[in-house]
This record gives sequence, C-alpha cells and structure tokens, in this order.
Amino acid sequence: MKKKHIYIPIEIYVREINPKIIFAFKAALKNFRVYIGSKTGIDKIIDKKIKNNNRGGIYFYKSQIINNRKYIEKIKKSCEKFIVLDEELGVGVSNIKPALNKRGKNLNDIDKFFVIGKKMMKELIEYDQNFKKISQISGWLKYDIYKNENLNIFETEIREIKKNYGNFYLFSSNYGALSEKGLRKRIKNNPILKKFKNSENKSNDYYTFKQSINDFKYLKKKFFFFHQEQSRN
Repeated sequence: MKKKHIYIPIEIYVREINPKIIFAFKAALKNFRVYIGSKTGIDKIIDKKIKNNNRGGIYFYKSQIINNRKYIEKIKKSCEKFIVLDEELGVGVSNIKPALNKRGKNLNDIDKFFVIGKKMMKELIEYDQNFKKISQISGWLKYDIYKNENLNIFETEIREIKKNYGNFYLFSSNYGALSEKGLRKRIKNNPILKKFKNSENKSNDYYTFKQSINDFKYLKKKFFFFHQEQSRN
C-alpha cells in the first residue's frame, strides 16, 4: 500500500521535537510517512511538490495563524489537507475570548481542527459555529509525552542531573521574566507591555514568579530546576 505523507514544520526545536517524534512513530505504524523539519526545510519540500505538480499529503501545523495568504495558497496547492492543532489553545488559557479573537481565523482554509477536550470544543463552537464542522477532540501532543509509556525519553537527562545534584524537583515554567533585568528588557522591547507597567493589577510574570516561590519554602533544602519556556531553537 502506498504511504500517505504528513509534513510537520517545527519552530522551537527543544519544545516541539519530542512530542512530534512520538506522533510520527505512531503515524508510521499506521502506514504514514512523516517529514519533520524546520519551516524552511519543509518549505523546500513543498516548493518541490509544486514544481513537480505533485499534490498530496497532509500539512500539520501548530497554529491556524498564517497571515500570508500566498503561503496558505501554497499549502492548499501542494497538500490535500491542512490540519491544525493550535498549541496556544491548551489548559493554560485562562480567558479564551481574547485568544480566539486573535487565533480563530482562516477557518475556511482548515480541513480539520484538533482540540484538547470537551470544554475547549464547547468554547470554540460558542465563539464561531464554523468550528463545529471542522473540530475534533484529540487530546494534546505536548501532554502525551508525559504518559508513563513515554517517560523513558528523559532518563538520560534525569540521570545526569541526579549525578551532579542528587534528587531534585523540576518545574516547567511559563514565566516570561525571571529577574528585574529581564522584566525591564521585556517592557522595553514590547510596546504593548509598556501600558501595563504601572497597572494596579501587577500580574506580570516576574512578580507571579516571586510569589510562587513562597509556596515551596517547606522544600527549601532540596534542589529546584526552573525550566523556562524556550523562545529559540
């Protein structure tokens, strides 16, 4: 049987590669051939498909936000399906409406929109009925990696940390700033943040981080590793 192809561009290697490899492995068992690479690398494959008039396969992307209409046209021209699992619409979204105002776009271009669970599905449909036609509950790749069957992926890294520091606790944080200097730099570089600088509701990342440390004082004799979300490959 001829294999179907799936093309998966990734932006942030350290954050995306492991979940995508697990997905690719399971897809391969179902007779798919999966291409994982940088957006530039996947683009080269897409361009070659267009040049050879070879339309087929699935383009699997982490977001539906593609403001470049020509790029969407290129995807539709080279691939039969455009599939989205938006990695910003997970359990960490506290206020869904502003997120959807930004991300609930280009629905007519999407063949299938995967959703983390029933609650998010309900929110999407209430926001736009068009989601009902394309959405399907699938779970979440970035959380599947923490299932017991997949935890051995981290064994080498765990042994190395234990060798150097002993037992430890790991907190995978999403704090945008971990120091006064880092906070000032973020405010300086992001004009949108400047208007919140003197807000009475000081809910910026740095102060949240400082407050959260108090929750772990009873473990003060242990080692902590705060893994900040990566912003670059």
